[in-house]
Amino acid sequence: MLDLLPLLEDLGIQGLRVGAKEISGFCPAHEARTGRANTNTQAWSINRETGAHICYSCGFKGGLADVYRAVGEAVPEDLESELAKQSIEASLARATREETVYTQTSPMIMDLPWLRSFPPMPENMLAHRFIRPEAAQMYDLHWDFDGKRWVIPIMSPHGELMGVQYRATGQRPDNFPKELEKSTTLFGLHLIPPTVKIVVVVESPLDVVRLWCAGVWAVASFGVYISDAQLDLLSRNFTMVVVAVDNPAIDKAGREALEPIMARLRRRGCPAIVFDYTGLVDRDGNVAKDPGDVADDYSLYQAFRHSLGIRGNP
Repeated sequence: MLDLLPLLEDLGIQGLRVGAKEISGFCPAHEARTGRANTNTQAWSINRETGAHICYSCGFKGGLADVYRAVGEAVPEDLESELAKQSIEASLARATREETVYTQTSPMIMDLPWLRSFPPMPENMLAHRFIRPEAAQMYDLHWDFDGKRWVIPIMSPHGELMGVQYRATGQRPDNFPKELEKSTTLFGLHLIPPTVKIVVVVESPLDVVRLWCAGVWAVASFGVYISDAQLDLLSRNFTMVVVAVDNPAIDKAGREALEPIMARLRRRGCPAIVFDYTGLVDRDGNVAKDPGDVADDYSLYQAFRHSLGIRGNP
């Protein structure tokens, strides 16, 4: 098997970390593509078997030859043929295995052991979303290597597996099974201790996990629309709801949805306040669109406190 690590070291790529199937490091084309220095080690990864690579920050992707070109080096003549041979041999080996490692199966046998048969999330994908491995484990996030997508469980309010949501970069979420009624539950609700009475409601499950990393309990509605059933769950389980739809200052859908959500909660006798996005920025220094954009745990926690009218250090 062609060892990519010494090749990448010879090309001068920094911050290399070797995983079972991928090598991550500083993107060799990030600064040329964006005009900014690369400060995220985990954003770029390359498959050790095929040489296929992608930077989840700037979008640089392709084959190993593109990496050579990005750093201004000539591409070795036999490089592509060697990688192609290696990839074919590996594919044949996988095809002859008797045991299937994991599969997307039918709802009749969909349970937690099935969910957990998917591999854990790759660390570089978690780091790109500012999520720690222990948070991914707590919320049962997994990775579909065949589809290159997140596997996000959709649980009932009582913690029973209803289905999963597959999320791939640049694609709309795909729910399984198709008839899944996710509007009857809230992501993360079953994990919140009964003593917690103030909760943040967000659009995306990954924002829930990000907020937990910052010490804030949250639930997600799986989109900007919150159903009556979801509002009932919020009003029955919590005495205060902090509404964190996508930042209304920069997101039209969030701006249009905010007041109706607040009014519908108040009609149910549940006090609601708006999440304070003031001062929150994304990795590039732009105004944050949602809590998942924010890298700093302390800033997120302080934003939650400010939403409640609490000032000063915790």
